[in-house]
Amino acid sequence: DSWLRPTPYLLLLLALSGPLCGHILMRKGLAEYKGVYMVTIFEGAHICAACLSGCVVMEEMAGASWWQFVLYWCGVLLILIGLLVINSAAQDAHMEARASEAVRRASSIATRSWRYTARSVGRLRLETQAGSEMVSTGLRQTPAAE
Repeated sequence: DSWLRPTPYLLLLLALSGPLCGHILMRKGLAEYKGVYMVTIFEGAHICAACLSGCVVMEEMAGASWWQFVLYWCGVLLILIGLLVINSAAQDAHMEARASEAVRRASSIATRSWRYTARSVGRLRLETQAGSEMVSTGLRQTPAAE
């Protein structure tokens, strides 16, 4: 009888899409931020969602006294404050700035290397042309001198 309603199918869809979305967000985050930062944020958010789910859906705090309820949510609030502190330090964990700096340095080195190679090839060409002129001139003069 319960499988005839849309609720189990909706819950199944949400249960399957949650980890999929989490995986996509984790991959994007790890591409942009350090792993230590991203995993900490992801797991902190996961813990907060589990606490909310445990309290609301599973009614785990139903028999708790008021001070246990307050301490429970103070713990959850402490986790959220920790996430905010870590998030404020996100500039240190951001890898894109470091990557762009590395690309800029590599580009600068490649440009200098290219200039040096172009100058070397230019000098080599001039020396080769001058040498071939001397050789061809010497070859023409050698038979006439004998």
